[in-house]
Amino acid sequence: MLRRKYIFIVCVVLGVLIFIANSTSPYSNPTLIDSPFSTSVTNKREITLQQTHEVSFTKNIFIDTFAKGNKNLRFIVFILFPERPVKGNEAEIIKTIHKQSFDPQKPYIISGSHFADMYARNPGIFYNAVLDNRIALDKEDWTNRQRSYLESIALHLELLKQSKQEYTTFIPVAGSVYTAENVYTQPSDSLFGLLFALSALQNEHFIHELYPSPHRPLYPLQTQHAAMQLVKNHKTDLSRVVNNYYEYVIDSQTGLVKKDITLSSARDGIKRESSFYDNVIVWATLKYAKDLGILDKQINFDAWKTKIETAFWSETEGLFIDDLSKESQQKKLFSADAFIVLGSGFFNMHNTEDKRKLIKLIVYVNTHHLNEPFPLHYASSDQPDRLYGPVKAFAPSYMGKTIWSHWGIEYIKALILLSPQDPHYKKEAEKYLEMYKKNIEKYGGYPELYDANGTIYQTPFYKSVLLTSWVVNYEQAKMLLE
Repeated sequence: MLRRKYIFIVCVVLGVLIFIANSTSPYSNPTLIDSPFSTSVTNKREITLQQTHEVSFTKNIFIDTFAKGNKNLRFIVFILFPERPVKGNEAEIIKTIHKQSFDPQKPYIISGSHFADMYARNPGIFYNAVLDNRIALDKEDWTNRQRSYLESIALHLELLKQSKQEYTTFIPVAGSVYTAENVYTQPSDSLFGLLFALSALQNEHFIHELYPSPHRPLYPLQTQHAAMQLVKNHKTDLSRVVNNYYEYVIDSQTGLVKKDITLSSARDGIKRESSFYDNVIVWATLKYAKDLGILDKQINFDAWKTKIETAFWSETEGLFIDDLSKESQQKKLFSADAFIVLGSGFFNMHNTEDKRKLIKLIVYVNTHHLNEPFPLHYASSDQPDRLYGPVKAFAPSYMGKTIWSHWGIEYIKALILLSPQDPHYKKEAEKYLEMYKKNIEKYGGYPELYDANGTIYQTPFYKSVLLTSWVVNYEQAKMLLE
């Protein structure tokens, strides 16, 4: 009887802990997390922003332990009880993901599932096509996407104002109280995500210029005024953070990202020394800061771009080497996030030299079979010696031979943008998008990543997110192809 009593008590305690952990995700029902900002559409068809709750940022050992404990417990629950596939065809599955991902009643957009915290880079990286008004499902979908994106950025700005620095992740605690953490170190791309979003919210042509197409917008952008007001209200904080960011990451002697600091990025499980991705991200971040009027420094961006290309481009191999470590320079290591050249505006498709390098990069991918069975493997091989401990222990291929849907779609977009000069690229893009469509219907979602053989990625300790908001990038690629 005593043993049963102890078992009962343990089960009750675990149940309470799991309930609390799930309740601290804003995407759970019920949830303990408030939405501090709300939006509405005026008679002039503008989307306006209102603050409904005071946001509080706090960081101490007790709050951090509570928040991170909940985060880790949600992760374990996800492994034991993964997402249910959506039944239906491609269009029905995408509609379901949109309804779940772009809900203006939630405080911010997430990638999906156990990634329920606010990853600051995501609006500019993994779901950077949310505000592409050429791919709206319908008017309601377009309105919801704008509203949820705007609310996410308003919350990010308020947290940045109080925290006085960027983090990789802001974690909800309860109500409108947040803490933060860096996974595994300070980020290179969180500020990029914020400034990308503010640029896209203000300028209807911003995303169109990154991914040009003859397609006309289905609906107008309605967030310009609200976004301009956000920049105005937070200009002092943004200028301070931008200047501190530049001083921290850039080596004044080389003009490149410092080699003696490790930065968290989209490939945050890998330790890198001044990666190509980070250098491009810093370049783009400062360029967006200039365009938004929050940069104090005078910078020659063309000269800076040339300096980055000179340091990383290997003409003989036809790729940008992953980072400036001795290993990467000697072995000419490839990383799929080199395709950040498109979404960051680092490459201009009207520039002949940029297109030439992009073509060589695609040749490299083909030659090394990194697009098989479909694009794109993150690297030519797993790199366990460069991994952080938790990734190495629980998901050693996570950023190695695994196929990442986001970078696969960026690769496909590159094919499409180059197709006017070679029809073969269009055929390749059509083939790969068809494979992605089949996977959507096969798995009942839009998987975050696949193993090297093209099957949804899972280990005993990790399983790919299934219903991810990244699907908007796939939709954008389909639109570019038409």
